[in-house]
Amino acid sequence: MGLRTEIAGALEDEGLVTATYLPERVTPPIAIISPSDPYVENGQVYGEYLASFEVLLVAGKASNIVETDALDTMIEKAISALPQFFDSCSSPILLEVNNAQFLSAQVKVSIPFDMSGGS
Repeated sequence: MGLRTEIAGALEDEGLVTATYLPERVTPPIAIISPSDPYVENGQVYGEYLASFEVLLVAGKASNIVETDALDTMIEKAISALPQFFDSCSSPILLEVNNAQFLSAQVKVSIPFDMSGGS
């Protein structure tokens, strides 16, 4: 199992719909998992590495108050799903997708792993 799949599984356990790649057509609400920058760097222990990911949370279209509450709930679920790997969360932004604007935020996570692929 890859690290993206592990992240997706944890998010799905919290009730979020996920994609481990950038889908051709984004259908909110969704959590899209992609590499962050830097993607991989040395860990704190010899032989350990740190993989960084961004989880783009995109709320569904609704009234401003409903969309804001939905995004806040998505952020809470993402942090709850990955507390030991959580780094930060951006402030909400408007994301333009499919000729429409959606409220979104990026949650950054970092996961230690070794060359055997274990986390």
